[in-house]
Amino acid sequence: MSERTYTPRLSWVSASENDLRLYRANLTCHLRDISIPSSAKLCKNMKCKDQLHVHELNQYFADITQACLSAGFVSIPRTRSRKETGRLPGWSEEVEPVRQKSMFWHGIWVDFGRPRTGQVADCMRCTRAAYHYAIRCIKKK
Repeated sequence: MSERTYTPRLSWVSASENDLRLYRANLTCHLRDISIPSSAKLCKNMKCKDQLHVHELNQYFADITQACLSAGFVSIPRTRSRKETGRLPGWSEEVEPVRQKSMFWHGIWVDFGRPRTGQVADCMRCTRAAYHYAIRCIKKK
């Protein structure tokens, strides 16, 4: 099984207004440096198959894309790995309800004097096992 590697991505959701302003300014500067291919621009043939024109237009599009990415990496915050943040996606929906149930039965088990056998001990063990199983499942995703 291959190990997943983390690659940071731009987090547009966590970008502030100031980040977005900075992005626009950086993008404008980067776009000013790109020259428009004049020979391809002046071509009037809508079905042009000239390889030089195709190459120039592809390079032009690649330059625009690179300008957007460069401005973003300078201005917009990046995502962090789960190991770094300690957060797991799906925790609130899948694990938290099971955790609450486990905590409830653990509290009852403590109130009963921490019995080693009986219904209360069995419920506490069963809900604790379900909670730990839910954690393992969410970490595997």
